[in-house]
Formats: sequence, structure tokens, C-alpha cells
Amino acid sequence: MEKRLKAYMEYLKHLDIPEGGNPELAQKMLEQIRIFQHERLVHLIVTMSVAVFMMAAFLSWFVSPNLGSAVFTLILMALLAAYLRHYYILENTIQSMYPFYDRAQGIDLNPEVKKK
Repeated sequence: MEKRLKAYMEYLKHLDIPEGGNPELAQKMLEQIRIFQHERLVHLIVTMSVAVFMMAAFLSWFVSPNLGSAVFTLILMALLAAYLRHYYILENTIQSMYPFYDRAQGIDLNPEVKKK
């Protein structure tokens, strides 16, 4: 997914969007943003679930310290770190797509996003 996000952002950066916008392009961009937003929602749910399981495992290890619960807690911590990184990339990339969509609609809310 990260490769797809980067590739789509490169595509957006090299688009020649006219000043008045392009409704067809805006519609296509909106569809891609919706797909990425759905992915973001799914990963938010998974990330929060892993965080809850990790906290439960940590409490279990705290209450009854043994090697098994410590290893399980560490595994969940590593998994949570990976999910947080992935969610961070999803969130920031999707947020950076909105100015391109606005420009394709003919709205220039962010003057930094210009034609190249």
C-alpha cells in the first residue's frame, strides 16, 4: 500500500490541472481518496485492536510475570510499532491529497500546490 500511495502522489504532483479545475479528474481523484480513506479506517481499527491487546498482555505480564507473557507483550509491542508507522504514512499521505483534489475542483485553498 505504501508503494501505491507514493506512486499516486507522484502522479498527482505531475498532473497539469487547469486553473478552472477539471470535474472528471476531480471525480477520479475523489474515488482514489475514498479507497485510501477506507484503507485508513481499516488500519485504524486494526491498530487500536492491537493496542488494546498489547495493553491487556502488558497487564497480564505485570500481574503474573513469566517468560511467556513477557515475550507475547514484546511481540505485540513490535507489531503495534509497525502498525503505527503504517497508519502514520496513510494518514499523512491522504491529508496531502486534499489540496490536489481541491485544485481539480477549481478551488485553490492551498496556494502552495501549483502546476509544475
